[in-house]
Amino acid sequence: VDRLRAASPDFRRLWADHEVAVRRADRKTLLHPRVGRLLMDCETLVTPDQGQQLLVLTPADTETRERLELLRVLGVQEFPTGPPGPTSTPAR
Repeated sequence: VDRLRAASPDFRRLWADHEVAVRRADRKTLLHPRVGRLLMDCETLVTPDQGQQLLVLTPADTETRERLELLRVLGVQEFPTGPPGPTSTPAR
């Protein structure tokens, strides 16, 4: 860093300003045990004072969209939303 600061006025100014670029969008790959690979577009929304951030994930391709829909259906089948039904106790 010292050599760069000595050789480049531009680098020296940028280094002194400590400005860091913030990445607001990215692509993430998630591996789900039931549906496999999910390719997601990831966007970070920041409040003007940067006190809060909201991370928004959306499917990046049709295959991921279909896998998310399958996951939604699987979740409804495995975890009913209504009250549990009567249970039977095995006779002894």
